[in-house]
Amino acid sequence: MKIYVESNFVLELALEQEQFGSCTEILAICEAGKGRLILPAYCLAEPLEKIARQTARRRELHSQFELELRQLNRRALTAIAIGDLDTVARHLLHGIRDDRRRFSDVRNQLLNVAEILPLTREVIEDAARQETPKELTGQDALVYSSVLLHLRSEANEECCFLNRNSRDFKLPNTVQELNAFSCKIISSFYAGLTFIRAKLRT
Repeated sequence: MKIYVESNFVLELALEQEQFGSCTEILAICEAGKGRLILPAYCLAEPLEKIARQTARRRELHSQFELELRQLNRRALTAIAIGDLDTVARHLLHGIRDDRRRFSDVRNQLLNVAEILPLTREVIEDAARQETPKELTGQDALVYSSVLLHLRSEANEECCFLNRNSRDFKLPNTVQELNAFSCKIISSFYAGLTFIRAKLRT
């Protein structure tokens, strides 16, 4: 069974977000050879942008926090109160390092397990055609075209395309187009795991 995933699958694993458990189990199913995990190459680059933005926000917050701590140290606050605030400041920096480390670990794991769909000229040209009629963002169009062109290149086989947000991909024309290739769009990794388990049982 082919299991297509997108950038949010990577982020769930790297940042241990609320659907992390479902994504971990889907990855384990594919590691066990019970499914083919398929990931557009762009989906390994896009999460880096989010992590970079998050890192910049945290560094800015840490700088502001450090400035406030220096100001508070001039006042007659207890050492315990200052120590608690200093702990929060350290956690911000640790969070930055942890996010980068987890992303690197997840990327290596995915490179070992998943089939990576290259970002080719054909994908970019097709994405440009898909963007307006399918009402997709430029980023989502690249992901969608990667999946669609791969489906066209292989014999029909029951599969699913898992993503995080129905507003991104689950539109009437995309659902119909992917259904023609026996590919079901599922806008939740929880629901995707349930679907995969049911198919494996049968």
